[in-house]
Amino acid sequence: MLTTLLLSFGVPLLLGGDEMGRTQQGNNNAYCQDNEITWADWANADTALKDFTTNLIAFRRAHPVFRRRRFLAGAEASELEWFTPAGTPMNSGDWADPSARAIAIYLDGSDDPDRAADGTLLVDDDFLLLVNSWWEPLGFVLPQTRRGVQWHAAIDSYDPTAPAEAAKCRAGDQVTVGPRAVVVRRSPLSTVHTGDPQLDSAPLTATKADGL
Repeated sequence: MLTTLLLSFGVPLLLGGDEMGRTQQGNNNAYCQDNEITWADWANADTALKDFTTNLIAFRRAHPVFRRRRFLAGAEASELEWFTPAGTPMNSGDWADPSARAIAIYLDGSDDPDRAADGTLLVDDDFLLLVNSWWEPLGFVLPQTRRGVQWHAAIDSYDPTAPAEAAKCRAGDQVTVGPRAVVVRRSPLSTVHTGDPQLDSAPLTATKADGL
């Protein structure tokens, strides 16, 4: 929940105490509870969760693609792509599937970026968000996006201590996402774009020259 909240467009609203495990015992309407349900137990704060939340906030601040000043609609929605865990684009049947509990989201960090106050383009890396709401681990096939992309590990909400420099992956590789977890993969800007719009947007094709 923290990961989906802090990497969503718009202004994230975090209730004080969520970052350290104050659950209110599941009570979402505890305004009249002046007792242990709502008190902050500073002595037993979940410091690991607090550190994870701190890192998520820093990650959001470092990457403007997660802080768009507008919601994407119409032609702008092409900056977002949605995929099934099999790595195929979502279709109407996939969206209507009541048993679907997982999705992959591609964020293009350089397509029509916002501008800073001084007019600078807020160009960013590309990202894949792999969201698994199943109660078991689930394998995701990484979809085709840009030609020659390599995906680096960035966030794993199931195992926040996993090394950030895990093996790089490419389209067609499989990544396992833990139960009820989110994995974020990052493709650094310097390795994504060639400067040729047609080449940058071309689908990945396995050739001997590509080393695939």
